[in-house]
Amino acid sequence: MADLERLLARNVRPRKYVRDERPIIAIGRELILVERTGEVLPVTKLSHLIASEASSILSLENAPRILLPMREAFGALPNWYDSVAPVRRTRLKPKHTDKPIQTQDVVVRYLGFKDNSKSKGSDGHGRTTNRYHFPIDPNIFSDQGLRSMVTVDETEEDYLALYQWAVDVREWCRENGLKVTSRKGGLAAQLLRDPRFYPEPRRKVPHATNARARNHLPGNHYQLVAQRGKHHSAHYLDMSAAHHTVASSLTFPSSNELFACGRFKDPPTEPSEHPWALAGTRKFDTLMTGTGLFLLTLAIPPYGEYDFPPPWAQKPGLQLAYVYSNELPLLAGYGIAIRGIEACWLSGTIDIGLNKYAEWSLESLSEMTDERKRWGKSVLLSTYGMLAARPVTREFGFNRADGGEPFTYLMRGGVPLPVIRKASSTPHESSIANVIHRGMIEAEVRLRALSLARDLEANGNPVLCIYADSVIVAQGKPLPTLPDYWRVQCELTNLSFLSDTGTHFTSDQMVKLPGIPREVSHKLTSRQALQSLGGLKGDKLPSHPLSSEMRHLVSLAVEGKLDETDEPQQELLPEPVAQIQIVSNWKPYVPPWFPDSDPWTITDPISKKTKYDVWCDSLPAGRLPEIIAESRA
Repeated sequence: MADLERLLARNVRPRKYVRDERPIIAIGRELILVERTGEVLPVTKLSHLIASEASSILSLENAPRILLPMREAFGALPNWYDSVAPVRRTRLKPKHTDKPIQTQDVVVRYLGFKDNSKSKGSDGHGRTTNRYHFPIDPNIFSDQGLRSMVTVDETEEDYLALYQWAVDVREWCRENGLKVTSRKGGLAAQLLRDPRFYPEPRRKVPHATNARARNHLPGNHYQLVAQRGKHHSAHYLDMSAAHHTVASSLTFPSSNELFACGRFKDPPTEPSEHPWALAGTRKFDTLMTGTGLFLLTLAIPPYGEYDFPPPWAQKPGLQLAYVYSNELPLLAGYGIAIRGIEACWLSGTIDIGLNKYAEWSLESLSEMTDERKRWGKSVLLSTYGMLAARPVTREFGFNRADGGEPFTYLMRGGVPLPVIRKASSTPHESSIANVIHRGMIEAEVRLRALSLARDLEANGNPVLCIYADSVIVAQGKPLPTLPDYWRVQCELTNLSFLSDTGTHFTSDQMVKLPGIPREVSHKLTSRQALQSLGGLKGDKLPSHPLSSEMRHLVSLAVEGKLDETDEPQQELLPEPVAQIQIVSNWKPYVPPWFPDSDPWTITDPISKKTKYDVWCDSLPAGRLPEIIAESRA
């Protein structure tokens, strides 16, 4: 009973609003701007400011570079504390090799002086007055360089740009009652507990449910129809604010009543002639009214190349497929019949919190300045990424701590940083993780892209590629009237696809090369990228040809050998569905609460109803109590 109460506890509570009043200290390469006094000081005065200023936000690039000098100045003091967190990435080796390597950097969480007073409180109110300073680095915060986020004259000092950016972030956080954090994920976590969207405590989604759904996230859908290597002229159709637009209109399951049903503990990998809930039974009909994730047995007809079925429907015959509830209307349009349910993760009530957040995000984007959008768009989108965040081992490094183990992190440039490392013994999953919500958003984006591709082909507009939340269609026949959320973003000339999936392409107006650092890929022209792959042999080299390392980098990215893992990977494809097999020793599942050892015996040859069906029909309408009983068990 205690375990059941713990499982059903609504322990994800709304956060309290805060007003971040911390002043900003912008630290450039040579000069420092102190917001509190308005002074501009040489960087040699940094240790004096750290010792004398109240708790502040430090805006600077490569924050770990100040740790060792500060430790040298204050490390001997018993009240000096600093803390870092490791950040691991996959990068390409400098030499030619097809094996990327793991690199490590650190994020500075805080540094400063702890109030070790044991009295009532140095502020007279029972609170200690620690003077910790909290760095924010634009490269860590939003994975962009400072100059790409702030419009300043190239001749202006970097500290001005750092100050301008930090003020903009702090003002936006103040407007929304958020505390400034070193990474956008910290802001996203606060937004997912914002009382404007989630005014009441809610239940955490069970770890097992998140783990099952995470393996079946749709991810971004890429499908190349055009011939690789040829040049095209095309329209690039984009879904405006795709994730926000989709999330604002979906019906999401409430985590408070989200339960697993059927063969969820050990889901089958092959279709069966005896699904757990057979189509047409009362149990089946009741479950199909829920929202969430289904494992269905489907009868799939064959399709042509231009029918654009979802990935789980590309093989004809009897198949198993993980299908989200918002995809169910798609089945009838494709002529797919549902034979039964093997397992499902459903709720009979809905959650409108994410709808409210998406609507607020769309309104916020419309009010943002162009400069704020440069970092604000990624912050608002990161909230959806947090829904599917994987369990991670918490690991932090301290200059001094009780317990832990001595360790050395390598900072940028290979500089060693000795710490006391403390790590959790098991991976920890965020309480706000809700993978089914994330999966429904991804599935809806894919559904709308596939639907538009089908409509365009039916209208005589050849589709060249489906690219996540975009559709690339050949120029020629005028486009039909597009749904409100679709727009023609640009026209592409000299468009050439470099990979079989369509993920990598170049054109005169746009270059998409996943795996290539942003600061490099956006500078590449179509000619340079093709030259790097040997696509323009005999042509004159560009005025600034790519280095041999960059040619190799582009090649690895196109071949799918370069795995960029700065952010949690959400673009997971569904597991391949096994081909149907006849299993001679298959035994049907018998619910432990059913009063008969043979529930699947047909009692009526006309209706084909089994003993279990008859028993279910005798129960009161509504949510079947035996399903809840099994789920809670």
